[in-house]
Amino acid sequence: MRLSVDISGIRSFVGDIAALDMIKAAGFDAVDYSFHEHDIATGENYLENAKNIREHLDKIGLVCNQAHAPFGLTYGKPFDESNYQYLTIVRSIEAAAIMGADNIIVHAIVVPEGIENVTDTYEDYNYKFYKSLEPVAKKFGIKIAIENLFTYNEINHYHNGVFAKPFEMNSLLARLDSPIFGTCLDIGHAFISGTKPHLFIAGMKPGALRALHVQECTDGIGDKHMLPYLGFIDWESTAAALKEYKYDGDITFEIFKFFKCFPPECLEAALKLAVSVGRHLIKLIEE
Repeated sequence: MRLSVDISGIRSFVGDIAALDMIKAAGFDAVDYSFHEHDIATGENYLENAKNIREHLDKIGLVCNQAHAPFGLTYGKPFDESNYQYLTIVRSIEAAAIMGADNIIVHAIVVPEGIENVTDTYEDYNYKFYKSLEPVAKKFGIKIAIENLFTYNEINHYHNGVFAKPFEMNSLLARLDSPIFGTCLDIGHAFISGTKPHLFIAGMKPGALRALHVQECTDGIGDKHMLPYLGFIDWESTAAALKEYKYDGDITFEIFKFFKCFPPECLEAALKLAVSVGRHLIKLIEE
């Protein structure tokens, strides 16, 4: 089981190449490459960027195990390359494949509620969305992982789940009916949208859980993206559930807000602490 980390929180300090070097030096096995808010990765020079990243990964002995597509696409926009937000997703799929990623996480599209003429269910609308991407993923030899999400109402402080329950995710995957699609469980998202992570894992159909975003919720409400053991999640029961499920993917931290807590000169130490925590979680799962 490999230990990986999302690049975005480190890249914001030092840029892509130096971030990869720091991730490798800290002891991670792999990197989750985020395309969100990174125009060079999905702009006109996206192929050159992807090839440069892959070349550096090979040089330093680091693997890109998964990637994260941009998530600016909104309801009602066409599922074709005339829509720039859709085009960036297509480009990120191609670029992630060049980098060597096994999976790319592609967010579902939020369907508005209480608006006239909006009759689509989340499943109906996103079934059409993901099916439109299936030939793209097949072309480039990469799989798509669907993440459990939420929407947040700042006035009433509640969360609406977006494929936030195992039965919802299982239903969408069954309808898609393709080995191209699987699930990326964001452990923090599960917690704040009302499903304890170990119950989400136990509820997933065998083989559907393909990737993880491992992150901590520190207040029980917000999407905090902190290092495990700094909040409310029961990591022992979560690890036990992954072991029982026979999860054979990677442990991938998505803890960019944790890294941003520190000044740049502390980043190396923060990365090494994250590696220590990650190795502990892997030990719980594998032993």
